[in-house]
Amino acid sequence: MSPDGGWHANSVWGAVYNDYAEFRSQNEEIKPGYVTYCDDDGKLKITTERLQKFEGVVSDTFGFSIGKTDENKTPLAVSGRVLVYGNPEEHFHSGDCVCAGPNGFVYKMTREEIIEFPDRIVGIVSEVPTYEIWGTSNIKVDGRVWIKVR
Repeated sequence: MSPDGGWHANSVWGAVYNDYAEFRSQNEEIKPGYVTYCDDDGKLKITTERLQKFEGVVSDTFGFSIGKTDENKTPLAVSGRVLVYGNPEEHFHSGDCVCAGPNGFVYKMTREEIIEFPDRIVGIVSEVPTYEIWGTSNIKVDGRVWIKVR
């Protein structure tokens, strides 16, 4: 700690965003907040089934990223917190485990699903926002929930 009471050389304060992202290639434009998978072609697509294998959530909240090229333009959250669209028929709460589902939405998992399919946990709900705009870049929450990416 420095004499003025702040941290310096070994700490970074005031980071603007929440997650770490990896840029990936996609078949079509995928907007932030949707869960993706990829076939053997390695290109991202929006998930279509409940408990589907997945690659990650497209992020508009990343603070650090790697791998952006002319072909790899879609940022996937690989750690941290990210805003994601949930099944509109479910009410989410902090601590809910979620899996991939149709239309790229996350769905709440049952206790049995968590035990049987731990590899299908996309993340754990960390917050259900009541605000419409987040961060200094005025990112629209648009009904999404925060999850801690797994």
